[in-house]
Amino acid sequence: MSSIVFNTLNNIFFLSSITIFIFVLFYSGVVYFNILVTGLSLLFFSILLVSIQIISNSNESNWKNIIISISPILLTLASAVMFMYLLIKYKNSIIGNCNTTNKNILNTKNYVNECISTEYSKFSFISIILLIFQMILIYNAISSYSFNTTGKIETKMNVILFLIGLINLLIMLPIYTMLTYFTADG
Repeated sequence: MSSIVFNTLNNIFFLSSITIFIFVLFYSGVVYFNILVTGLSLLFFSILLVSIQIISNSNESNWKNIIISISPILLTLASAVMFMYLLIKYKNSIIGNCNTTNKNILNTKNYVNECISTEYSKFSFISIILLIFQMILIYNAISSYSFNTTGKIETKMNVILFLIGLINLLIMLPIYTMLTYFTADG
């Protein structure tokens, strides 16, 4: 019974967050911010469920092996946490609320955010695409027959997830730099 509940909750969280992240790619400003925070929150819950499932199914008594088996998932979580931190800390800059009145923001016709560097949207787009790939790969890995029988993600999938997670964390560095040092509101 717990396997059915786990699979149902994972399907709901993963598919919802993937759908939400796809919508994020087409919006900016307040809508972008709200949708992205929602998608990252769902991603947290889904990663939490997968981590609990891997730890509970692990026959290992050695914590080192357990941490190695969930490290790619933890990298996905780390990039999502970093993204969420940056979103919350620099909310006004991201939604375009810098040194302008609300009337000017509501009446603007362009989608270019004048508060942050134009490169931010490129790097955040890449990071969101990488998060979508990571979620799809994790979803496929936990839906596989081998995961359902062994409770572990296959080694090849772990390596791929680890590399994509590492690249996504490296993408967060320029985003952090742009939001920290190159915003209009200082």
